[in-house]
Amino acid sequence: MNSPDPSISNISTLDRRENLSQKEFLHEYAYPGKPVVLLNAMNQWSAYKLWTKEFFATHYGALKVSVRKSDNYDDEITLRLDEYINNLSSSEKLSFYYLKDWVFEKVCPELMNYYDPPSYFKSWTRWLPEFIRPKWRWLYIAPPNSASHLHVDFLNTSAWNALFLGKKRWLFFSPDQARYMYKGEVNAFKPNIEKFPFFAKTKPLTYLQSAGEIVFTPGGWWHAVRNEEESIAVSENFINEANYRNYFQLRTVIRYFRYADHPFWLA
Repeated sequence: MNSPDPSISNISTLDRRENLSQKEFLHEYAYPGKPVVLLNAMNQWSAYKLWTKEFFATHYGALKVSVRKSDNYDDEITLRLDEYINNLSSSEKLSFYYLKDWVFEKVCPELMNYYDPPSYFKSWTRWLPEFIRPKWRWLYIAPPNSASHLHVDFLNTSAWNALFLGKKRWLFFSPDQARYMYKGEVNAFKPNIEKFPFFAKTKPLTYLQSAGEIVFTPGGWWHAVRNEEESIAVSENFINEANYRNYFQLRTVIRYFRYADHPFWLA
């Protein structure tokens, strides 16, 4: 038996903040581990104006990309980027295939020059030599109703997600609810409570992200994301003063390795 969609229930939502200082971000959100939505933080990025479907189809259309079906990540197809973009809405075959976790810097690193995230998202990994520096930034292009399954980010890293087109529905679950997550096997938007009874105990936060907004996900928070419309977004994971403490708390490490779906996964 599937329960009603929790995203339309009476659930707490996220703070929406503008012009947060470094100190405010760290002490009000990063250190306590609290998701937040940043407003007007990407208005000056050239990507904010340029990154449209037409931009990627025109300038990068010949690139081959792999897209995965939302409800079965093993169902993967490879095609040209312009073919994918031009058929997002018109092709029934592609209607649930999601271009997610595209490590774009491997093939078009110049795209990194189109945006400059707030200083409190800058990762310490940027100081590593290039040959061992992890590639923890991704581009997402999606049709409506595609989704990312319930998960916690690798190695307890934190993340930010900037949306250029469309709307994304987020569900967040605090780290102390990890034991109810069933290692991500439950569909957070339409949970089968008979199969996953403890999920009924969860108290999620929800947010409908619009273009121009950045969502911050603290390390250790479980989350699921559904694209309500065609969308384009960029996301990065990071380690810095905002979250490095996670790696030295025994209970955090134990919780992660006990409940996470991919404890050793790296992009």
